[in-house]
Amino acid sequence: MIYKCKSLKEMDLMRVLSFACLFLTIFYFGQKKNEFVTTQNIKGNTVLYYQIKSDDPIFDAQIVRLEMFSNVSSLEAGQKLISYDYCQSIKECERSYMSIENGKRSFEHYEMTGYISKNDSLWLHPPRADSFKILELNAFPFYIKNKKEWQYVLNFGDTWADEKWRQWKGSRTSLSNYIHDETPVFYIVQKKEVECTLILASTKIPNLGETTSVFYYNAEYGFVRMIFTTINNKVIEFNLIKTVYDPDSF
Repeated sequence: MIYKCKSLKEMDLMRVLSFACLFLTIFYFGQKKNEFVTTQNIKGNTVLYYQIKSDDPIFDAQIVRLEMFSNVSSLEAGQKLISYDYCQSIKECERSYMSIENGKRSFEHYEMTGYISKNDSLWLHPPRADSFKILELNAFPFYIKNKKEWQYVLNFGDTWADEKWRQWKGSRTSLSNYIHDETPVFYIVQKKEVECTLILASTKIPNLGETTSVFYYNAEYGFVRMIFTTINNKVIEFNLIKTVYDPDSF
């Protein structure tokens, strides 16, 4: 099975405008601040803290905080909102990201993007701010239950290019192949050993190169470990060290 992701330019214009108008009646996004404002209750959020390890000095953050909003839509059609914030410690990442003014809650995060969660699958954008945008060239975290192999096609532009890894002009297309390894793997989250599904992914991008990714998926925690070998043959890992679930978030 092949899954395709197209840029907004390739989507039907009226569909995009209709979705945007519906979305903006409820939420306002301030693009410069990565901020949204709402009067609705934000419930059922999950916050995950990952330790970052890499042999590439361009990644200077030690911790990434991922927050999954269960009832807030992303600007990408069909996706819900996730945020990423980058810190040197968990304590730094545990600050408040919300302010209230005139009865409206304002949420400000370093990076906002989307994810898709279904009963039998989970797909999400990896961290892609600043130097982490190199991960646009890797397979994204993607799990499908009871499936041995699957593929994902992604079209992307030259905004993801950088002299630190690859330069190009115009759009490119990557093809990622995912394999569900039947050998169970184990991971320790908050002193609890959990069994995980091992997913191996390889990505080919014509005229740019190849990348590989490894994902540990657990039904309770989601992706507990993500290992990316990048287009310039560097390795970056995200290892889950803490998770918080708040059924009545705000």
